[in-house]
Amino acid sequence: MGIYNIHYGSLPQYRGPAPVFWQLKNGEAQLGLSIHVLTDKFDAGTVVWEQSIKNEEYHNYSYINQLFSELQVRGVAEIIAKLSQKQPLLNKEQNLTHTNYYKKPQLADVIINWGKMPAKQILDLIKACTPWNNGAGTLINGFEFKILDAQLATEDNVSQTPGTIIVLDNSFKVACLNGAILNIKYFNINNTCVPARYAGFYGLKTGQIFSSEL
Repeated sequence: MGIYNIHYGSLPQYRGPAPVFWQLKNGEAQLGLSIHVLTDKFDAGTVVWEQSIKNEEYHNYSYINQLFSELQVRGVAEIIAKLSQKQPLLNKEQNLTHTNYYKKPQLADVIINWGKMPAKQILDLIKACTPWNNGAGTLINGFEFKILDAQLATEDNVSQTPGTIIVLDNSFKVACLNGAILNIKYFNINNTCVPARYAGFYGLKTGQIFSSEL
């Protein structure tokens, strides 16, 4: 009956070992799950079952993996039922013109580049890095700093350099490209998860700038 592989990504657009991370980081509108025939080429076999879900704002890496672990059971059950009843499977050949292979994320892939990434891309990266990497990374005064949760602020645009910190009362915000502002809700520093309202306690001050360089 063949051997099948369960792949947590759309094929052939997201071949490779970490498709959930890359689908979230790239801000895909739909997140795909595939079951395909196992061949001697990585993630290259005929797709026999596939499912996609809408990428919601509240999704993150862990949530999608849990959701896909439930969806895959349905896919396996449907395949077994069809095989046992000798019904045809989907048998969708992969379109090689749309093939992409993504490697396992490296350090540069999980770091925020404030000078090049607009606010939407930063939010997508935060989702892709939470919780396995304790959020999307950046640097402040040589220390590693990770953002676990943020949202686009509704205030008027600002003119500060992207990456500039704004700490007011209990709020913690960061200026982004094109005048946008990110309202930071939760961050990780020194392996400690901290609510944003305590940013001042950890030495973060208005005017400081996150580094975009490793």
